[in-house]
Formats: sequence, C-alpha cells, structure tokens
Amino acid sequence: MEEIHVAPGMASVFESRSQMRNARMADGNVSFTRLAGVNESGVYRFLTLLTNDLSSVDTWRQQIVAMPPAASRSNPNSTTIQRIDRSIHRTRPELSYIPSEPRMQPGEAGAFRTITLFVGDTEGASAQVADLLQQMKSLEESRNQRDSRSVSSAVIASDIRRFDITFFAQDLPSLFTNRDERGELLGEELQDLVGQISRLCRHIEFSTFTIRRDLAYQPSN
Repeated sequence: MEEIHVAPGMASVFESRSQMRNARMADGNVSFTRLAGVNESGVYRFLTLLTNDLSSVDTWRQQIVAMPPAASRSNPNSTTIQRIDRSIHRTRPELSYIPSEPRMQPGEAGAFRTITLFVGDTEGASAQVADLLQQMKSLEESRNQRDSRSVSSAVIASDIRRFDITFFAQDLPSLFTNRDERGELLGEELQDLVGQISRLCRHIEFSTFTIRRDLAYQPSN
C-alpha cells in the first residue's frame, strides 16, 4: 500500500502523471491490479493486490523496474509529492466479515472508510485484538449484518502492530448511514467489543476515501 501526500494545488498534475504511469504499466505488462482512492485532505491511497506468497513482492518490483521509462529523465514528482508512506499488509479473512446477502456488490462501491488500530505494546495485545475481531464477526453473522468488513494486518510497515478495518459503501454519505444502521443493529454488544479493542490500542485513526477508478490499474491478462 502506498499513501501519497500531494503538495497543495498539485492534484491535477499528480493525477495526470499517475495516468501516464498506468499507461507505462500496461506497456510493460505489469500483472498486478492497483486500486486507487483519495481522501478530503488530498492523500492518495494506492493498493497493489499481491498473492499470499511474499515472493510476489519481488515479482512486482521486477515488473515495475522493467516497465518503459518515463519520457522525462528528471524526477517529475520532485515538486508534486510531499511524502510517500509504504507498507505491506496481509488480508485476514478469519477476522473479516462477508455477509451472505450483502447490501451491494464489490463493483458498486464508490467510497471506503478505514479504521486503523495501532495496538499497544502489552504482551499478547495483538492476539487479544484478533480474538475480539473474531467475536465481532460472530456477532455480525448472528444478526445477519449486511455490510462487508475487511481486515488486514501489517507485515512490513513503520509500525507493524497494526490492523486495518475497512468498510465499503456506494458513496461517502452512505458510509456514515450504514455505520449508524450497523450500530443500531448490533447494539450494546458491539459497543462492548469496540470498547475492549480501544483499551488495547495506543492510537486509532479514521480515514475516508473516494474510490478513483480513473487512477486505478487493471492488467489485461
């Protein structure tokens, strides 16, 4: 995952260069899908979908190095990008929740909201958070909750004691409408689990993104 902090006033330039990069990826036959979104602060999140085998990281890197070079030899992003945060995550299907009758299909999503849990240093805290997320999954299943919830944990990052919980919706307003409906459906049992998880974390971040399919990359193969 890459989170790219773009300089103020440079969003249109950055997006144009991102689309040119996608064209170079296509010309170089890069075989990994790359999803894209942007938040209200102008931070762009790009998620490259790798396989469960970490060797796919090396394969992806080799493909990126081998793709056709940019037209300009100078660094085109030197004044466009302020900072890039990179990390590698693995999906946690045993902690995620996919309803049998979802509110919408994956291709209908237009926005997503991520809750990032930075787990405390207490011994066993990560395992406790994972156990509570499994309990949350059981609660959602018992109430036939209709919104999907995906969970990933950091493998390589500046802070690996981290879980990312992501909810998807058709648009930004629906994210919060769905959140409120979920809270009413799951009630005090959800609040109890949330409280326990919060006490095991030293920091929690919330981020909301609009999906940008025009900046995403889908391989042809």
